[in-house]
Amino acid sequence: MFRGCSTLIEAPSLPATVLKFQCYANMFERCTSLTTAPVLPATILATSCYSNMFTGCTSLTKAPELPAIELV
Repeated sequence: MFRGCSTLIEAPSLPATVLKFQCYANMFERCTSLTTAPVLPATILATSCYSNMFTGCTSLTKAPELPAIELV
């Protein structure tokens, strides 16, 4: 969705708690100005739902916590 958006500084809210296959994959890839990761409240994850989500986000200083309790 925002892949390669080099001027994105703050990520939007991602309130979903149940994620489907690859739903957020590559979402912020190469967003080099992103300084803060969004809260990721999902507790049920499908395969590859966060795959490469922050690859190349060189300005991030802290990874988000993953409260997931189930991987489908």
